[in-house]
Amino acid sequence: MKSNENLKKAATFLLKYISDLAPEYEERIGILKTERGFDDLQAIGSMVCIVLDRAEHLSIPTHPAFQPNYEKLSGPIQCPCGKMFQPEYNGMNRCSNECAYRFRV
Repeated sequence: MKSNENLKKAATFLLKYISDLAPEYEERIGILKTERGFDDLQAIGSMVCIVLDRAEHLSIPTHPAFQPNYEKLSGPIQCPCGKMFQPEYNGMNRCSNECAYRFRV
């Protein structure tokens, strides 16, 4: 079914976006998928339902990309490692997960 394929692609894209925000997010998503044997769509669904079950849907994550009035980074920026790169989304301020971990605040 085409719509199911699109949902799976969207879930994969969303997990990549979330994983790229912080190394610990990538690690936690990996653990969830490995321990439960979930595919990307099941992982996203599971995380969303947990938030809803706990009535935490109005909470704001601490990551800067989810803060009110956060402005998108524009143009090429410099990573703390010295490499220039183009951010792919709001909140991306490191060129890679390795740099995000190495230069975490």
